[in-house]
Amino acid sequence: FDWLVLRPSPNLNGVAGGWRAVQNIGGIGNVTFLPPTNLDHPPVALDTGPGNALIDWAVTTATDGRLAYDQDGQIAAAGRVHHGLLEEWLTLPYFEQPLPKTTGRELFSTTLAQQWRQQAVGLGLTDADFVATLT
Repeated sequence: FDWLVLRPSPNLNGVAGGWRAVQNIGGIGNVTFLPPTNLDHPPVALDTGPGNALIDWAVTTATDGRLAYDQDGQIAAAGRVHHGLLEEWLTLPYFEQPLPKTTGRELFSTTLAQQWRQQAVGLGLTDADFVATLT
């Protein structure tokens, strides 16, 4: 959920029992933190990074456009995560920025996905491995 979507509802301005996090994994992932009812604090929302945008691109590319997304994670499940490559991708400066922060397809773009795919192919990863690593 985006905070812009949640904002109009006064019922979501607080929750009993402590902070809660509501994660939305769309094209770009985002999370909204809802404060406990006893704390006078507004909800905090931020983008966490790529959600399905890069995965969808990889699937569409791997299947020559026959598939638009990885239904039930079947392609990712058939591959193996390349942890070294994943660790490298997670060094993008965006992940170190202070909160709250926002991003979009201007950073997590098809250009970036193409660069990462070239890295994956260079390391001998299959399409399924690439999708698994993105996932």
